[in-house]
Amino acid sequence: VIYVHCEGGLDRTGFTAGAYAMRYLGLSYKNALTLNTSEGLPRNLNFFSEIPLEKYAHYLKDTLKIPTIGPIK
Repeated sequence: VIYVHCEGGLDRTGFTAGAYAMRYLGLSYKNALTLNTSEGLPRNLNFFSEIPLEKYAHYLKDTLKIPTIGPIK
């Protein structure tokens, strides 16, 4: 069990959880976004967290060649 919490309420938790899930759990970008809305967050990530997650997904897919990332937007 990993507990991540952003005391500032700025969705850094969602970004961190999504990034971890893509890199270490093999989730696709789409599934990482879905995980954020189904596991404790009753809403979508805000713009300032979704964009960095998308850029990180591109890094994982294009630079590290991780095949599980899938389509990004």
